[in-house]
Amino acid sequence: MPDKKAYIDEKLCDGSPFCAVRRACPAGAVTQKNGVLGGTAVVDPAKCIGCGKCAAVCPHKAVRLN
Repeated sequence: MPDKKAYIDEKLCDGSPFCAVRRACPAGAVTQKNGVLGGTAVVDPAKCIGCGKCAAVCPHKAVRLN
């Protein structure tokens, strides 16, 4: 069974510069399109370890594991 990876639903992501998802990722797999100034969160699947911490902290439920 393949490992699960996180992905961001861009329609639900608010692009906050204080993104809890980016801060919670222990693997550093989450960045934002405009860097630390905010922007839609993006997951690098090569770095994602599938732990689900990002999904647990997203206040907008924009993160899913597949």
